[in-house]
Amino acid sequence: MKTDTLQALLIDRSLGELPPEVAELLDAHLANNPAARDEARRITETLDLAGETIRRFPERGHTAQTPNATKLVPFPARWLRLAASLLLAALAAGSGYVLGGRRVAAMASAPLPPPTLSAAPVVASAPLPWTRYEVISGRGDLRVVRVNSNP
Repeated sequence: MKTDTLQALLIDRSLGELPPEVAELLDAHLANNPAARDEARRITETLDLAGETIRRFPERGHTAQTPNATKLVPFPARWLRLAASLLLAALAAGSGYVLGGRRVAAMASAPLPPPTLSAAPVVASAPLPWTRYEVISGRGDLRVVRVNSNP
């Protein structure tokens, strides 16, 4: 068992949140593993010391409450936040439009290689159990033709 898992189980057991079945398994593991038993003893002593300290000095267990310690400083005005978000959205959309236009222009100006057509059918080495089709071009049109693979 990992040390982190052992620590979590021991803390849960000390707080009374460990189910009885898991507590029995933890006790069985501690009985069979001396290193885990020593670690459990150290963790239990630390938890007992922390509990005793909190019982003896309850004022030490609380943090000082300052008025604005956890509050975030708000952005000045609601309309200013709205304007900033609209400006950011406009910048993102404009840059996407400009960059996309450049990409389309670059693609349109690049010449395409001429298509290569093969009139010879591809024949498999073994007969296939399904029908095969081929695309053949002729007189400016394309046709789909069934190829019989089983002669």
